[in-house]
Amino acid sequence: MSSKLIPAMQRAFLAAGWAALRFNFRGVGRSEGSYEGGVGEVSDVLGAMDRLRLDVPEPTAVVGWSFGSLVAMNAVAKDGPVDSFVGIAPPVRTAFETKFELPPVADLDDWKARSLFVCGTADPFCRPADLKSFASQLPSAEVRVIDGADHFFSEQLDNLCAIVVGFVDPGDQG
Repeated sequence: MSSKLIPAMQRAFLAAGWAALRFNFRGVGRSEGSYEGGVGEVSDVLGAMDRLRLDVPEPTAVVGWSFGSLVAMNAVAKDGPVDSFVGIAPPVRTAFETKFELPPVADLDDWKARSLFVCGTADPFCRPADLKSFASQLPSAEVRVIDGADHFFSEQLDNLCAIVVGFVDPGDQG
């Protein structure tokens, strides 16, 4: 959560009138627990979704960045009722080399969320061609590529936030 991307995304959603929850996974920052290779972290996302649903009516969107986008995708595949999903720069280039399992295609058969994946052309962890191949697992997933953006979208945060919020909330165009 200490990168500039996460708070910028939260501010963009709040400005668009959405409730936005950001949190650390277990064992990160002052969070209790320890890293569980993506498996326990899926439970963290599901817990956050359950907590948010107590106070916020539908629609629901789940947005994740980097490792968090892979975890969020697994959570949405398990949880189901999500209107929109956005995966920002999932490290698809290295995901298959780790112990973290992506949702198997069978778990994606019932996927209903509108889906968007975003990456930059200067991201060594999420190259556009790899992301397009990865995104093809989901029905009608869109892929947007931001020219010159790195993994942190360092010089492209405003552009990234506009793309993501515009996708999740098509009525918000400014």
